[in-house]
Amino acid sequence: MQKSTNDLVSIVIPTYERPRLLQRAIGSVLSQSYDNIEVLVIDDSERCEGLEVCAGFHDPRIRAYRNRRGKGACGSRNTGIELAQGAFYTGLDDDDYFHNDRISVLMDAYRKTHSFVASNILQVREQRKSPRFRGGRAIRLSDILWGNCVGNQIFTETSKVRSVGGFDEDLEAGQDVDLWIRMIERWGDALRIERCLYMMDYDHGEARISTTVEITRRVSGFLERHGDKLSTAQRLLYAMRMRSGRKAPYLALAAATLVFPGSWNYWIKRTTRVW
Repeated sequence: MQKSTNDLVSIVIPTYERPRLLQRAIGSVLSQSYDNIEVLVIDDSERCEGLEVCAGFHDPRIRAYRNRRGKGACGSRNTGIELAQGAFYTGLDDDDYFHNDRISVLMDAYRKTHSFVASNILQVREQRKSPRFRGGRAIRLSDILWGNCVGNQIFTETSKVRSVGGFDEDLEAGQDVDLWIRMIERWGDALRIERCLYMMDYDHGEARISTTVEITRRVSGFLERHGDKLSTAQRLLYAMRMRSGRKAPYLALAAATLVFPGSWNYWIKRTTRVW
């Protein structure tokens, strides 16, 4: 596909009973400096509050749908991907919001040779704002297998996401990293840029911190799906994550990973937040 300077970009926003936050999310999309966009809001609730919020904007670029049955966030994202008319796709969670230049900057950064591009994330927590990562970088398969060094949203060609089947709705958790891996396997290295163009809001009053049970489910599903691709050091790292609440096994496994030189680079990058 030859990239045009004015290709249509589809932004998919799944939502569930958070009208105030959804209004902010949509507002940040409609304020983009790149204006050839469509906003696909997929309401997974029976209360139709999301549809009402969309109608209140009176903007023809917004297309709102309600699931006939509950699909969850990833099912709703897949619905949006199926309905997307844009040459390019990106997503937004209803409790987060975009920097005004997000689409234009990612469009400029994207190349056909990339599986996708992503931006740095600005974490808004207790009135403090801090970037999740330090610096931009190319992301290879060997990098993403250590863990999610991408974030929760990507920018890419819609056809590329469709070609790998979108988000796997059978996974209980970790569907985003699973998709990033399949994208990189199919389409090659990805790119993360340094600028913080995605605002992840922890201060809106809704819990978004994963519980130990959720982390265990995520790791278990990941190992079942991608365990055969991991090095020994990476396997030890995932074992650590499943035991993060138990200090002694965690420290023992952390020490064990240092036996493998391949893990040193990861720990250095993780400590400095370059990873």
